[in-house]
Amino acid sequence: MIILAAVTLGATTTVSAGRFDTPEVTLDTSISALREGDRARVAPCFEPPADAFYLPGPLQIEQYVIRKRIVYGRAEGREWNSKGIIPPAVEGDIQLQVEETIAGRKEMFYYNFRPVGHEWKIISHSGSGWPD
Repeated sequence: MIILAAVTLGATTTVSAGRFDTPEVTLDTSISALREGDRARVAPCFEPPADAFYLPGPLQIEQYVIRKRIVYGRAEGREWNSKGIIPPAVEGDIQLQVEETIAGRKEMFYYNFRPVGHEWKIISHSGSGWPD
C-alpha cells in the first residue's frame, strides 16, 4: 500500500511539472485552459501568476500555429529593450509568434517566455490583429 501511494504521488508530480517544461508546452497549457474558460489553470502559466483578468467563459480558439520562435541573445535583447517595453528582455528569453484562429478570424499573438526555476512561464504577451 505504501509503494502504491508513492507511485501515485510521483505520477501526479510529473504530470503537474510537465505543463511548463518548454515554452511550447506552456503555451499549449495556457490555450487549453482558455478554451475551457478555466482561469485557475491559466494563471500559473504566467510570471507573476495572472490572477486579475476577466475570462467570461471558454474562448473559441479553434487552432493555433507557431509561426516563429526567437531565442533572445544580446542583440535581440538590446533591440527589445530600446523600445522601452516592460518587462525588459534578458538573454535566453524566448518569443513565440503565434497565429491563432479565434471564432473564425486569424490573429497574431506574441508570447515572451522566461525560465523560472525549472519551468517556462509567459512574462508578456500582445496581439496585433494581423492577418486580416
